Amino acid sequence: MVFSSRFPAFLAAGLMALAFSFPAEAVRVKGELVKPVAKSAPLALRSGNYPNEATSRLGFKELSVERIVEVQKRNKINANFKAVQVGIARLTQEEGSRNELPALKWQVLKTGKVTRIEVTSPDALSTRVGLRIGVLDNRAELRFFGSGNPNKIEAVVRAVNAKQLIDQNNLYWTPVTEGEKQTIEIFMPLNAAARDVRINIDSVMHLLVTPRDNLNLAKAFGESGSCEVNVICSVATLGQNFVNAKNSVARMIFTKPSGTFTCTGTLLNDNVAASQIPYFYTANHCISTQSVANTLVTFWNDESATCANSAQPSPTQLSGGANLHYTQSGGSVGSDSGTDATFLSLKTTPPAGAFFAGWDSSALANSTAMTAIHHPSGDMKKVSQGTKYSSGTNTHFLTWSTGTTEGGSSGSGVFSFDSNGYYLRGGLFGGSASCANSGGSTGSGNSDIYSRFDVVYPNLTAWLTPAPTVGPTVSHTGPWYNAAESGWGLTWYDDYANNGFFGLMFIYTGTGTPDWYEFAGDWTGTNIHSGNLRQNTGPNFGTTFDPGQVVKTPVGTYTLTFTSATTATLTFTANGVTRTNIPLTKL
Repeated sequence: MVFSSRFPAFLAAGLMALAFSFPAEAVRVKGELVKPVAKSAPLALRSGNYPNEATSRLGFKELSVERIVEVQKRNKINANFKAVQVGIARLTQEEGSRNELPALKWQVLKTGKVTRIEVTSPDALSTRVGLRIGVLDNRAELRFFGSGNPNKIEAVVRAVNAKQLIDQNNLYWTPVTEGEKQTIEIFMPLNAAARDVRINIDSVMHLLVTPRDNLNLAKAFGESGSCEVNVICSVATLGQNFVNAKNSVARMIFTKPSGTFTCTGTLLNDNVAASQIPYFYTANHCISTQSVANTLVTFWNDESATCANSAQPSPTQLSGGANLHYTQSGGSVGSDSGTDATFLSLKTTPPAGAFFAGWDSSALANSTAMTAIHHPSGDMKKVSQGTKYSSGTNTHFLTWSTGTTEGGSSGSGVFSFDSNGYYLRGGLFGGSASCANSGGSTGSGNSDIYSRFDVVYPNLTAWLTPAPTVGPTVSHTGPWYNAAESGWGLTWYDDYANNGFFGLMFIYTGTGTPDWYEFAGDWTGTNIHSGNLRQNTGPNFGTTFDPGQVVKTPVGTYTLTFTSATTATLTFTANGVTRTNIPLTKL
């Protein structure tokens, strides 16, 4: 190979590559579909013939209408926070038919032994039970079903896992089951001592919502407003990218000492291609402690199949709680004292069809078209469309042209979008928007406040953009050269936050024409890139340039080792010529 002194051409190529680099402070990550997993057998009870008379039962008195009215009043007072209470706590010591469970009766099977507990809160649309687990073999299994849908087993939970999901009162909150009665089946291995079991019912959550009725509040509070739009109505016009975004959104049910509440959250992607950790974004005023995160259950695919709400969905309940990684209060609505965000990771894998939403940490410009996807008033999934018109230090302000938000929409994601997809930009804090003013002029009567994802993101980098174990630790984007051998060099671009790269080397031949070589490998170590070297040939660039005529021919191999942010070594073989450990410096 012949090297000449035509350095300016290399400099121009390097500057061209720099034009494609992203600002270090702004990161965009695309979404991806939840990877399929092997189908498991339908959940089933351990005993198919447990004697009904052997069930240990605990009943509660009828709930007074006044207590439901009080919940309605509190929800109305707190309407600007867009959160809604959907369950009333009932303590066994105060409202139970007895202070503790009757003695457990065990049925012996070939594989172990089984007992059942039944808890009843009259007229509840669904229930959760607060279990106080004193002594229970870690190998025990708990199964749950409700009187409203007795053929549906909601979950199978190992005792060792239930003990890790206790709240601040040392209670394990069971999954949501339909109907006024919840039955808990406990199975233990044959060699586990049933006489040592110590378990009691501390309380029950009398829920005013039910999964089968779409968790709407029809019987207690009224359905979501008439201006709300079912997500199915927008699929034809908004396309597959919107379908992906809606499939990242789930309804939340979580329990605090004061009651059970509903909000909305969004499944978020990270930048690690090999992982699918179920990160979940919502609002601080929904969940702000690990104790409450332990009680979280999410409902997926809860959508109408038609615009007219005529088809009843079959949502998938995901129990198991979540890990709390980051949370920040928003203060009072409109104060802009904080951004009201909570970042979790679910402890159970989302169901097939769910989607890890993309996100964008750049600042959001005014007048950007926005889409919100949420569960207003605990109803089926809806879509609202509007515009971001202003920003505070910690929050965005949006106005709606179609749809609106309501109680239960809290924490739901708002997305910007382009031809590449939908990108989360924040979660709902609160506001005054409602169906009464949807489509009206921008201002307090048609305004909602969202957390700013660009403000929150720097606190989430350890999870969403972790430092790669294989790949670059800093950006190496720029032109690289060897000062002792001017006239050749390479230009490199990497988006190290997203583990992307592009590398091109040119060398002038004896006739004075450049040969172009593309680095077609991958990261093989920390700051080490290696693989095949391809020679690129094709037509001259011009107004009729056809990229389809470019030919990429494998001609050798390379290893490029970045030893610092500004130094590297290159070893390569191209067309039979080998060079080793050439020192390079970033220009």
